[in-house]
Amino acid sequence: MRVRNYRVTPVVAYAAVTVPNTFSSGTTISSSQVNANFTALGNAMPAVKTASLGASATLTGSYSNVGSLTVTAPTAGFVQLTATGMAEILGKTNAGYFFLYVGLTDTSSGIPAEGNFTRFYLTDTATPAAVTANYNIPYSVHSVFPVAAGANTFYLVALETGSPSGGSGRLWYNRITAIFVPGTALP
Repeated sequence: MRVRNYRVTPVVAYAAVTVPNTFSSGTTISSSQVNANFTALGNAMPAVKTASLGASATLTGSYSNVGSLTVTAPTAGFVQLTATGMAEILGKTNAGYFFLYVGLTDTSSGIPAEGNFTRFYLTDTATPAAVTANYNIPYSVHSVFPVAAGANTFYLVALETGSPSGGSGRLWYNRITAIFVPGTALP
């Protein structure tokens, strides 16, 4: 058996940047003109921000806000969000099923759009058995949101639901990472 190693070179494409000032040989320039050009270049570069969040309260049957991250975008663009942590399903006292939803949204306690959440499922349908152990499951949720220039806040939300009653859910070691990319969508 032969194994080959391949080198992959990442390709990053940036939109053309227009600077406010152009200079020609022999022209006197000011520091404010140079600074304006550097500001335009800086605003066109991607940026990263991360927040570590505390543990959630015991989750309920409606989406609740676990934590948030505010990104101040210098210009319009997109924010790619990744939320990671540990989902804990505490022992159920009754037979049945249990769902735990974890998602990302741009409205406080809002409902995440399809694809912006993950779901954990625990079941024991044997009557009258119950699942009494605690389950800890790592989670990772990803989403991309268009943003306007200025402050944009994003939320990690979660809910638990099940039937019959019993058991509860909580999130631990929560972290949100945002990557801001200026510009418009790819064609």
